[in-house]
Amino acid sequence: LRVEPQIIGGPRNGRPAPRKADAPDVTLDCDVVAVAIGQAINSKPFEDLGVPCQRGRIVANPDGMVPGFENVWSGGDCESGPATVIRAIKAGKVAAGNIDGYFGYNHKDEITVPIEMPQVQYKGAQARLRPHGDRLHGGRGKAGGEPLPVLRPLRLWRVPRREDLRMVRLTIDTIPVEVPEHTTILDAAASVGIKIPPLCYLKDINQIGSCRVCLVEIEGLPQLVASCNNYVEEGMVVHTNSPKVREARRENVEFLLSRHNTTCTSCVRNGNCTLQSLTRDLGITELPFEPKLMRWKWPKDYPLQRDNNKCVNCLRCIQVCSKIQEVDIWDLVNRSSHTAVNVGGARRIENSECALCGQCITH
Repeated sequence: LRVEPQIIGGPRNGRPAPRKADAPDVTLDCDVVAVAIGQAINSKPFEDLGVPCQRGRIVANPDGMVPGFENVWSGGDCESGPATVIRAIKAGKVAAGNIDGYFGYNHKDEITVPIEMPQVQYKGAQARLRPHGDRLHGGRGKAGGEPLPVLRPLRLWRVPRREDLRMVRLTIDTIPVEVPEHTTILDAAASVGIKIPPLCYLKDINQIGSCRVCLVEIEGLPQLVASCNNYVEEGMVVHTNSPKVREARRENVEFLLSRHNTTCTSCVRNGNCTLQSLTRDLGITELPFEPKLMRWKWPKDYPLQRDNNKCVNCLRCIQVCSKIQEVDIWDLVNRSSHTAVNVGGARRIENSECALCGQCITH
């Protein structure tokens, strides 16, 4: 396999374009060739072969392997959609590391070549193309010469496969459970049919425990912990429905309802609302706290309509807009009991870069 070292060159179509580096090509002996596919893939040929696809993207496991296909991996733009260069390179390293480990290797290849700084005419790109510190190529500098920026070493990042992980034994509600390490308590409980009610949780996107509804009790710990972002440990004994847990969940939901417009009968989500289901399951019929609703103004002529009094501060919209869309429209504003989600940077929604994609609504 012939690898051509490239660097970032001059602007093309408003963006820095890659060009060949002044360095010899690198030849790698390999038994398997992985084909990289661009951002806008045509998923139909893959679907015809039985490859799982969703919204024009190839579905892959966390380790990059395509479900149901041996020796087939997917990663980067064709699995996540268009991404930044940094994220695409990272995804490529993850896929390469997993392929490398799958065949029993543990290569530590590094490629370091001297490159020249590109002559970019606009300030935005110059700020991102600074030399890598003041380091000289190979750690040595020429007398009287300028330090040369270097390509960062190529390191293969490997996500451990399930069979590589150590198994952890614990007890959840008197039921013995055995799961791989780095499994959350929430997922471990779900593996044996124990349902812990989450509100803000969104797998791999929003696992910050902001709602405090998925609390569980662990023997030996004085405080309750969120099950969505705490990993299992060997010998752990977990209680998901103890009196202490139920009381804490009830109080947390009551706090949320005190700042929520609870006119459920006229709400479009009536009957299809997680908060409403939690309220019913916890037997909450009246609130011990005085309701305090926020009076936020929102432009009525804007295509995206939002009622902040229906927000439960799950923060899903913030995470989706930042991690998936990479637009960062939403953010937390104010503090303490006045904390709320709104357009970040003290901007108005009509003056923001919002593309009206609707991801903050669907998630």
